[in-house]
Amino acid sequence: MDFFTELLVLIVLLCITGLIHGQNLSDVYQLRNDILSSYDKDVVPATDQSQPLTIETRFYLVNIALFEEISETISIIAAIELKWKDGGISWQPVNYGNKRRLKLKQGNIWTPPIMLLNSIDELRPFEGDYEFMATLQWNGTVAWGPGGVLNAKCTVDISKFPFDTQTCVLRFGTWGLGTEDVILVTSPYGEPLDLSFYTPNANWKLESYRANTVADFNIGYNVLLVELTIKREPLYFTLLVVCPTLLFGLLNPLVYLLPVESGERIGLSITILLSYAIFLTLVSAEIPASSNPMCVLLIMMVVIIIVSGLIVTSVIVISALHHRDNSREMNAVWIFIGTRLLWIHKSKIKPLQTDKNTSRALPNIQPKPKSNITPPDIRPLYEEKENNRPKESWTDMADRLFTKETTEMKTKSAEKQLRDTVSWQDVVEGMDVLCMIVSYVTMILVIFIFFVIIAS
Repeated sequence: MDFFTELLVLIVLLCITGLIHGQNLSDVYQLRNDILSSYDKDVVPATDQSQPLTIETRFYLVNIALFEEISETISIIAAIELKWKDGGISWQPVNYGNKRRLKLKQGNIWTPPIMLLNSIDELRPFEGDYEFMATLQWNGTVAWGPGGVLNAKCTVDISKFPFDTQTCVLRFGTWGLGTEDVILVTSPYGEPLDLSFYTPNANWKLESYRANTVADFNIGYNVLLVELTIKREPLYFTLLVVCPTLLFGLLNPLVYLLPVESGERIGLSITILLSYAIFLTLVSAEIPASSNPMCVLLIMMVVIIIVSGLIVTSVIVISALHHRDNSREMNAVWIFIGTRLLWIHKSKIKPLQTDKNTSRALPNIQPKPKSNITPPDIRPLYEEKENNRPKESWTDMADRLFTKETTEMKTKSAEKQLRDTVSWQDVVEGMDVLCMIVSYVTMILVIFIFFVIIAS
């Protein structure tokens, strides 16, 4: 039983091996010679020469090597897989040891002159001088994947630096072959842009990507568009530029808290101004230089340094006011700053009495007693006959007029007393608080606008 089983297995194996043709080197040589013997690589290998040759494309992004904001260029390492049906290549696998695929260098067959149309280098084929291998199928399908370093022009928008997002579009076309010769289409199998070999960049994050083909009738070419959207990693620039800028902006108004007698106000304000100017010089190399559009961070830094200069000027003026002689007359502006502002304490001024009916300041005097004299020639002048109003005696009228005159005199006396008690030190105190509030409101408003623009 075992003998017959082994014999049957041996017969089956002999039959199988008799049907299999081995692929040796001579078969590959013969296949290559037969293919290239009558092949012309200078002719577009379309089977129907009246129709354009269809080329399937798939873009492989390998790495984002460099992005230059100043020169507006992007450098990437990428490859493009191209597939087409070559009408001049076909064979029967059974005649060549069942060889169904053949690898040849690109120089032996026709390849499309694919080029980067918005390249910053010379306009040359995508593959350069290196010859990539092409895969030939027995039915004439050719797969070819050139690659290399691509340097393309990219429009840059640095208005939101360092929280900016850039979008670059790479345009590929078959230079010299228009839409009547070849048509570029995206591969129907899988994604038209493949990240299987992609290595992330430390400074730029790939946010989105897409690839599609369009017919550009303006130039007469079918173009492959590869759109890459990258976002900057902002941590380095946030710590190096943004945080010190905000610190300088919020630190500068604190000079108003120093007493004028200390003599350190002007020195500290000038020191902060010079430090910020030096800082702006150092970080200017890190900020992209572009006028359209302008960097919002740079505008904020310029505004802060202008406010710092105004703070130095105000500190000098306040110091000059502090050392003025109190005998020097003040105008209405200084009196208002020294007396009428909400944060000025008027403890030196005695408060005035207030009339309950008129809410006006009244003098601290006793009211004049009413008189019993009622001249007949005056009383009719003050009688009220309309609207059934009660009649007002001439004594009440006299008291009211007396009270009004006394109030006006007391008010003038109080104002004179107020002007006499205000010193230049009171004006300096009001100026300190006023300038600090204005400076902080300006700084906070500028910072708020900056973050609103960044977040929009």
